[in-house]
Amino acid sequence: MSKLPPLVSVDTETGEVEWVDEVPADALFVVVMPFSVPLILPDNLIGRCSGCARYVQFRPATAAAPIKLCAGCVPAWVEGLESPQ
Repeated sequence: MSKLPPLVSVDTETGEVEWVDEVPADALFVVVMPFSVPLILPDNLIGRCSGCARYVQFRPATAAAPIKLCAGCVPAWVEGLESPQ
């Protein structure tokens, strides 16, 4: 059995989904999981949601992403985005 890459990339315009090894350079945000004990995966990192500041956990490959949002904050954040010019 092959191991899947750690991240899923979703193109919000086309709906295209693909497994990826790192956050795409043009990513607007990364969806992260709520903090839990134990962590979902033992090497997950802990931080805060950029929307609500709740504690969240995320994969090391997403650590550099500037905007990390929990699933609850995604709809409001996306609705507030301006359309691309």
